[in-house]
Amino acid sequence: MKVAESAELIICHECNNRVRIPILKHRQKATCPRCGFVLTSQNDMANERILAFSFTALIFLGLSLCFNFLGFSASGQEQNINIIQGIQVLIDQDYLFLAIIQLLAIAILPGTMLVGLIYVLLPLQWGLRPYYGRKVLSIVYALLPWSMAEIFLV
Repeated sequence: MKVAESAELIICHECNNRVRIPILKHRQKATCPRCGFVLTSQNDMANERILAFSFTALIFLGLSLCFNFLGFSASGQEQNINIIQGIQVLIDQDYLFLAIIQLLAIAILPGTMLVGLIYVLLPLQWGLRPYYGRKVLSIVYALLPWSMAEIFLV
């Protein structure tokens, strides 16, 4: 593959090899010649898809807070509880720390991650640079292992 004049020089995350990345076509990947680590890939319309999925996930996250999360049935009596009520019950039963963990894991961390993605990608769609975009993306990547958004949104 020929390296274009506007090739970008990056450093491999795995072996610290300096690699010139050529301009990639749709679905092409650039790998490190030393260790084989995938350095980058080109997917057309990737930002649009991530933005659409982020908006959709944020809407569903907000709606999921109102739907029943747990249901109990005994002796003909039913008791249903949604996420907000579950947090309130934990606070009423003096499990404040557990209520905070539940609120963080179910609503705040996934919501922060989704809002961060939208904050960065929406200006990029309009050809603008978001203020503090790198900082917001570093926060999003730091929250990624902790968010469990895919579990609670399903």
